[in-house]
Amino acid sequence: MISILLFLSTHGPSRKIDIYDGVSSNPRMPDKLNILEGMGLITQEIDSVTRSTIVSLTEPGEQIAGMLVAIDCRIKELTTARAD
Repeated sequence: MISILLFLSTHGPSRKIDIYDGVSSNPRMPDKLNILEGMGLITQEIDSVTRSTIVSLTEPGEQIAGMLVAIDCRIKELTTARAD
């Protein structure tokens, strides 16, 4: 689920199929999206024109994703520093 939040943080509102392509095509992805929605971290809305499901971060989702991005960046910094 962390990878979904990171993906949405980087790419913004996305179609489910784009999330599946960018994160994982795991058969449990719909369940993970539903759990994140139940937690209030994302919304899933049907686009009336394309009939695609658009997944977006909510405000709390943006806050958590921001923290995850910061952690990811810090880990990468530490990894790079260790390699030097």
